[in-house]
Amino acid sequence: MKLVVHEPQSRALVTAIPEGADVVSSVVSAAEVARVLRVAGLQKDIEADEIADVLEGVALVSVDRAIARAAAAIVADSLRPLDAIHLATALAVAPDVMLVYDTRLAIAAVASGIRVEAPGAGTIP
Repeated sequence: MKLVVHEPQSRALVTAIPEGADVVSSVVSAAEVARVLRVAGLQKDIEADEIADVLEGVALVSVDRAIARAAAAIVADSLRPLDAIHLATALAVAPDVMLVYDTRLAIAAVASGIRVEAPGAGTIP
């Protein structure tokens, strides 16, 4: 979202992603970005091509049975279902770092052994 809509952390996020880095997310990100823009009333302000351009540089991991099972098994009860899918996806790809701005997701990721960063947002667990 921060790569599509300019928010306070957008510039820091862009700067934090090294040139040529492998950026990976769950395929649910495509739906999430479009839905968030629609609900916020911003969809008509942002071209569909702009969203596609941002996601073009992201390897989207499909939600297969293994990821769905892993998401269901996550014991962090405060996680929303899509966040559990994001965490299960991160666990499957074993990233060097997970860029995350949601506190509940960050806490669950750290508890699962994943290093997290929230560029431009200060400290996150």
